[in-house]
Amino acid sequence: MKRLHDDGLLTSFDFESYETCESCLLGKMTKASFIGFPERASDLLELVHTDVCGPMSTTARGGFQYFITFTDDFSRYEYVYLMKHKSETFEKFKEF
Repeated sequence: MKRLHDDGLLTSFDFESYETCESCLLGKMTKASFIGFPERASDLLELVHTDVCGPMSTTARGGFQYFITFTDDFSRYEYVYLMKHKSETFEKFKEF
């Protein structure tokens, strides 16, 4: 809009009477790069990352539409568990 106004294409538009939209400016900001070192686990199973994914558009053999991953932060060992329903997440792993 400012460019059109500056080029004379929007002569009837009073561009200067509008305030700067702070939300628009914040949305255009770039993220500052991370400075520092991430904390890592110092022993097996000290920190386990997990994620549930699904439903998949194609059902796997056996009727599985979801999967959950477990990744050990120290060894980077990863285990994938297939699930038919997302509700299995709580039922199967609530003892952890």
